[in-house]
Amino acid sequence: MTKNAASDQMGTLYAERTSQRENMRHRRAELQKEIGLASAIQINKRQLAEDAAHEVSRFMKSVREENERLRRNKDFMEPWQKERRDKLNIAAHTAGEDAARAEHHKKEISEEIDRLDNELENFGCLIDATDVLEYQKDVTTAEEKVCELHKLITGQKDIIEQARPAETNGLDDLLKDRENLLAAIAMGKATDSDLVRLEEQIEARQTASDTFNQISARAMSVIAGLQRKLDEAETALNSLRSKREDIITEYFMGQAEVLGEQYVKLSLKLVEKYKELMALDEIIGYPSRLTGPVRDGFAIPTFKLRAFDGLEKKGIYGQIGAVCAVSGLHRERSVIQAAVDQLKAKFSAEGINL
Repeated sequence: MTKNAASDQMGTLYAERTSQRENMRHRRAELQKEIGLASAIQINKRQLAEDAAHEVSRFMKSVREENERLRRNKDFMEPWQKERRDKLNIAAHTAGEDAARAEHHKKEISEEIDRLDNELENFGCLIDATDVLEYQKDVTTAEEKVCELHKLITGQKDIIEQARPAETNGLDDLLKDRENLLAAIAMGKATDSDLVRLEEQIEARQTASDTFNQISARAMSVIAGLQRKLDEAETALNSLRSKREDIITEYFMGQAEVLGEQYVKLSLKLVEKYKELMALDEIIGYPSRLTGPVRDGFAIPTFKLRAFDGLEKKGIYGQIGAVCAVSGLHRERSVIQAAVDQLKAKFSAEGINL
């Protein structure tokens, strides 16, 4: 994989992982609804199976009671009774199979919910600083796109306002004035030259109105198209913003896991050194003890990170179990003694007699 290809892959990781997480959460929500229905069906099927089994028992009991009354073999059955028994057994068997299938289906749903819960809780922390920066860049780009579309829409609205005729009197008013002028001419109170001037005004106003309508219609069409793009851009921006908490949390959790691994390595080294000092303490003996009065208070706390999995002792939570073996109320004599024996063997190998 080339460097650029690797960079592109890392840049899209956050989008893939947040999409994967959203799909898992959506699937879990669906399963949660489904398991409620499956539980009701399972209860119903189990009740039907129990009722069918009881029906077989009741019928066989009635047959035996009748045989006892008639002093016949208790297992004697008339042909119709055998047929009835077989039908009841088949019904009971079928009901039992239905109940088993319903229980199995409910179990499958429950197991899938548990699996999703586990995956969501332990979702790998793979997002690094490159992904966070890429995400922030995408948000900025999306914000700029929304802002630009707003500006373009405002620009089209300005075009409409700038094209709007400045005259307060509209074409309808001028047409009324023309009617009044024609009446005045008929009455001899105006001349045709007055009409020519008014006709010129009407023609100019008509031209201006037509031009404005054309400009306005085009601008409104542009605005409608831009508004659709704006709606899409705002939806995309909101979708990006909704991912922020998951992305930032996962990034910091990844950082915590890295620090946790370093913390554990250093802690275990510290425990080994502490154990060696305890061994020397035992070898030197009283009154030249090396450890102080706070020896029983030594503990290294744990964190809820994968790096600490398996490091706590059963029943002793919140601290690294290896410390408990050598310090505090839970220290184990065998562990300390093993450290003493190991240290003595080391000194003996160096020719130092104890």
